[in-house]
Amino acid sequence: MKRFKYFVVLAVLGLSGISIAQGTWTVMQPMCASMGWGGTLEWTGDDYIFGLRGWVNGVTNPREFYRYRISVDNWTSMTDFNYDPYWGAGLAWDGSDHIYACNGNGNGYFSRYSISGNSWETRAPAPESGIRHTGDALAWAGGDYIYLLKGNNQAYFWCYSISGNSWNWMTNAPGTVDFGGSLAWDGDQSLYALRGGSTTDFWRYDIPSDTWYSLAPTPGPVSEGGNLVSDHYGYIYAYQGNDIAVWRYSTTRDSWTELASVPDTVRLGSAISWAQGGLYALQGDFKDGFWRFDGYDLEVYQMESPNDTIPADSAVTPAVNIRNTGTLTASGYSVMCRIDSSGVNVYQETMNPVAIDPQVQLLVDFPQWTPPYPGNCMYDIYFIADITDDFDAGNDTLHSEIWVGDPVGIEGPAQGPIESALLLQNVPNPMHSMSEITFRVPGTTRAELSIYDISGRCVSTLMDEVLQGGEYSCTWNGIDKTGRSVENGLYLYRLSTSEGSVTRSLIVLR
Repeated sequence: MKRFKYFVVLAVLGLSGISIAQGTWTVMQPMCASMGWGGTLEWTGDDYIFGLRGWVNGVTNPREFYRYRISVDNWTSMTDFNYDPYWGAGLAWDGSDHIYACNGNGNGYFSRYSISGNSWETRAPAPESGIRHTGDALAWAGGDYIYLLKGNNQAYFWCYSISGNSWNWMTNAPGTVDFGGSLAWDGDQSLYALRGGSTTDFWRYDIPSDTWYSLAPTPGPVSEGGNLVSDHYGYIYAYQGNDIAVWRYSTTRDSWTELASVPDTVRLGSAISWAQGGLYALQGDFKDGFWRFDGYDLEVYQMESPNDTIPADSAVTPAVNIRNTGTLTASGYSVMCRIDSSGVNVYQETMNPVAIDPQVQLLVDFPQWTPPYPGNCMYDIYFIADITDDFDAGNDTLHSEIWVGDPVGIEGPAQGPIESALLLQNVPNPMHSMSEITFRVPGTTRAELSIYDISGRCVSTLMDEVLQGGEYSCTWNGIDKTGRSVENGLYLYRLSTSEGSVTRSLIVLR
């Protein structure tokens, strides 16, 4: 099969937060048949992607079900779906031997496919009829649960128990869902959703609290063919639908990047799937186009050293974690560390680390640095990754602030490390709407975790209780003691126990 590559570089103007689009689309082996309404894809964590054809006008059997083998670029026919798929059909793999499917078509039929047995069986139907117009609005969220958005200009949202073969009503979506509505699980505790219906609405659903949040809007209105998929590595990929646009959303930055456009317009029946570190896409629109996206992207992920507050005259070794968030092995790249004081550069070193495969993290160490100025002083530290043809410039730089000297205005136990205890950097940092702080204590102790502004005023206490030895996490939503959102800027968070205290800093940036 001859393959063609499309390399696109588009300057995106007039769209706040949207970076330059780059990347390569490769034409893969077309699907066995043209994709119709309700066409969808699902990866099963191995060498296979499964695809439901969907309804095509004049075709006597719209139930055709296929399997794509990634390593050999080949499609194979499998046992037909047991219902006629239509608008709103979706697939969701359960992490084991089954793929669950809703057929759309204005009803609640629900089935599952046995991968090992190549057979279908009917499961308990969804609570309401009218499941349609939603795209791939079905998503497994780990463990025992699969979630479903109803669509059809309604906001109903349900959760299916695999073990109980039963449905529960959840909190409705923030708005009605229509053509282009879609769901994707981030691999953790959140689902992300496109509203569709020619809107730019984009939401996050917090699974533990059964709560919806509005996020940065999509770069353009999402219509028929809109679709989502997560790489379970902090990014969500999206088809706009009724267009050639493809975007990527950062869950830590709450921002979008426009990728290279697909070779042809996608409409109803289009689908995208993340598989083996790559993005695969079906065209839909009664066509058999099937493509793979590839590109380079390095993310400067998390500063390991120095701590945010260090004693004066201390020599430290800067270190940062980077990770390959592209789809190709990264080589020939560089990572720079720069430290400034009041705009004056006092340290700059560049490293050339080893090649790094997709979705692999690497710790980069730099030569030792000794702060040049005596006494209390604030420094800006930057880590910057550089690789040719990076398709997301928004994650190349990590900035933090280092306070060298005595703790700033915080009353309490003397600053210093707690033996065998650990306070980790908050994630994400900078934070937008919320951030998680993780810490460990070695044994039974009273632990207080509080947030302070740079003047030393306590703005929020996240925890103050007796804990057993172990690891704990707290989430801060950027709200102070009075219930108001704090201003953008630098904040300190301190873990205090009977043995001492440890302080780190975080940045609020909305």
